[in-house]
Amino acid sequence: AQDILRKGPHLANILDVYASAEKDAVSKYMKDNPEATSQQIWVQLEKIVAERARSATTFKQKQDLKPMLKDTIIQYTYPRLDINVSKQMNHLLKSPFVVHPKTGRVCVPIDPDKVDNFNPLEVPTIGRLVEDLNRTGDVRQTSLKEYTHYFEVHFLQPLERETDREMQRSTGDLSF
Repeated sequence: AQDILRKGPHLANILDVYASAEKDAVSKYMKDNPEATSQQIWVQLEKIVAERARSATTFKQKQDLKPMLKDTIIQYTYPRLDINVSKQMNHLLKSPFVVHPKTGRVCVPIDPDKVDNFNPLEVPTIGRLVEDLNRTGDVRQTSLKEYTHYFEVHFLQPLERETDREMQRSTGDLSF
């Protein structure tokens, strides 16, 4: 639901590597289809690359086309890591339920189907968890409840079932 080809400068930046006639074709498509989604615009880019491939006459021209769309995918969809993330231990990607050292916010698992509704500023903080524990005395009744439930149902339980299946396959049925 990011619709990156319709918002911001992304489409213009992507089209920088395209020939003038190809840019014009995309512009015409956008003008003729003002409600086109990013997915529909992407299909147009695929058609342009396919047409270029059909008209390529040399091996080099054909080879140059191979990474064209893949480079775009990598540029706009894969996570970006800055130099500090690669060098410093406190910048490494977080595991579920670790606490961020500066903000005190807890790293929580999120439902990919609800990512558009996720607000990172609303996740529990270590201070809020302490308050929850002081109030309820029950670790299962803290502001992490929905996140631990999601983690258990969507990660731990399927992992346990898969592990059980693998164990049964590798050892055979040992029931008597």
